Amino acid sequence: MTTLLKTVLAVFIFSPILFFLLVFTISRFRREHLLKSVQTAADLSTFFFVLAVHFLLVTIWDKHWLFPVFTVVFVLITAFLFIHRFLRGTMNYSRVIKFLWRSCFLFFFLLYVILFTAGIIVYVANSMST
Repeated sequence: MTTLLKTVLAVFIFSPILFFLLVFTISRFRREHLLKSVQTAADLSTFFFVLAVHFLLVTIWDKHWLFPVFTVVFVLITAFLFIHRFLRGTMNYSRVIKFLWRSCFLFFFLLYVILFTAGIIVYVANSMST
């Protein structure tokens, strides 16, 4: 049983798009609104995209880039909080946290696509040069 759980988690970490599609499909059957289903899938799959980006960075460049990536995300979050506070004058923390989490999903999703493409290019270039 633990082997099956480990395998399923490994597949979702390697390909978080599959997890996103699975959650979206389940959510779509349970909800009427398409946007709510997409939001639920994005909220739940963000963690898998973060892990996938980390492992892609380790695989491509043989370095751990998780701390610099989180530092950039933390700086962006801090800047957004200051801008939001300056423009609105008040903070609705639940809305801000939800927006930040979904922004992290978008950031890591785009980073995943870029790194996956870069990984394929690096692999092809290395195999052609040897």
